[in-house]
Amino acid sequence: LNALSRARNSAAKKKKIAGRAFLLAAFMILIVSLAFIFNYRTAVNERNFPLDGEILDDFFLHTDSVSSRYLGILHLMGQHISAKARYPHETFSRFTGDSIRRTEPWITPAMLTEIAYYDNATLYNDALMGRLFDRYRHSNAVIIYFSDHSDEIFDYRPSMGRLAPTPCMERQQIEALNEIPFVVWTSPLYKERHPEMVENIRRAASLPFTNDNVSQMLLNLG
Repeated sequence: LNALSRARNSAAKKKKIAGRAFLLAAFMILIVSLAFIFNYRTAVNERNFPLDGEILDDFFLHTDSVSSRYLGILHLMGQHISAKARYPHETFSRFTGDSIRRTEPWITPAMLTEIAYYDNATLYNDALMGRLFDRYRHSNAVIIYFSDHSDEIFDYRPSMGRLAPTPCMERQQIEALNEIPFVVWTSPLYKERHPEMVENIRRAASLPFTNDNVSQMLLNLG
């Protein structure tokens, strides 16, 4: 009985400590995030930026000299609807409705054009992420990229955007509205200094994950 009691007390104590650690981690990430967003939005950007590339330019301009331990948070528009407004048309209009090969009987020329807009916005977003990776390629750095939500762009039915969830949602609809890209990029220097962490990331690549857990992930990476 004494051994059982000690085991129960030990389990309860570990659970309590874990709960406190989680709250502390969440609080720390929240404070850092809010501090950065407050400083960046009020002390740095006094204006809105029509395109994400302009945000990136401004971010680079004001982060030339940062401390060795630094957390930066960028909130980009990405391919958010309306995708037509998310990229510079003069340089990133690679796709048109005519170049989209879709043959479903319900698809229309207007839908094909919307898909092309989305693909062009994705192309632009990829280029910006490439700039970000290049910026920190020679630093001891980790970059995490993910979306806060996904959108349907006529993936399997004539529907675009995010519809309100219903009790009888189809599996395809659930996946279309909830599956998001999640990328962890590590610089060569980070790989060299933290091989075990990089291996942990590789092993976790195919496991289920939710961006609710990003706060704990950041603490481990640092």
